[in-house]
Amino acid sequence: MTNSVEVGLPFSIVVTAGVSNATAAGDDPRRFQEKAGTINIIILLDFNPTDACLIEIVKTVTEAKAVALRELDILSRASNRVATGTSTDTVTVASTCRGKIVNYAGTATALGRALSRRVIETVKEAIRKQDGIRQDRPLRERLEERGITSNMLIKAVRERLPGKSSSKTRRHLLHQARASVQKALHSVDTASTILASLKICEDAVTSQAFLRVARGLGASVAYLIGGEAGRSQFQKICSNWKQSSYNLVVEGIVSGVIGAALEGA
Repeated sequence: MTNSVEVGLPFSIVVTAGVSNATAAGDDPRRFQEKAGTINIIILLDFNPTDACLIEIVKTVTEAKAVALRELDILSRASNRVATGTSTDTVTVASTCRGKIVNYAGTATALGRALSRRVIETVKEAIRKQDGIRQDRPLRERLEERGITSNMLIKAVRERLPGKSSSKTRRHLLHQARASVQKALHSVDTASTILASLKICEDAVTSQAFLRVARGLGASVAYLIGGEAGRSQFQKICSNWKQSSYNLVVEGIVSGVIGAALEGA
């Protein structure tokens, strides 16, 4: 809960927030998860807003909530896009209707700016208390939230290793691959590059033109992890790529790990 009188218009904000059912606007409702996480925002005003002002407050608060989720890097459980809320959010505005009449509360007004700052701050704090999600959490955790885990990568590497290799050679390559995965996920430089590449793909509209961009991102990730051997592995797999841009980056990680393992064999 926060209180503010910074613009001469007293208001309080009460927020409860859980993001176990985080979603993005436009997600398929059939993919929403039936969990309790939701964001409830209550705005208490000690002034006299017009009906138009009340509507603008709901709009401004909703926009500010989306900013808080973006800054926390919360992903939709339905689509893996950056979340804009949960599927059961509420915004409630109540006023004493006394004192100064206020007509506007959009983001260009002093009231709108004050509300926005307080909502962003309070939503973040509520999510931290409820779900333990902090803006400064480790990069490795952010990758895990996107399904990029050691187990997932090793499984993908195992499926891609040369089938004609001897059992001893495969075991050695897998050992090398595990070491490469741990190094990649725990390296700040590598993990931040992977995360930035994934976020570009999450935020972009899928198109043939962007698939070329994503292919370049995947090749860069593969080279960062596995050098020329990693980039070569990536080019073999992705010459006729038909999947999503996001998966191109994931393939870049796998190719880089395989390249590093083969170089170290």
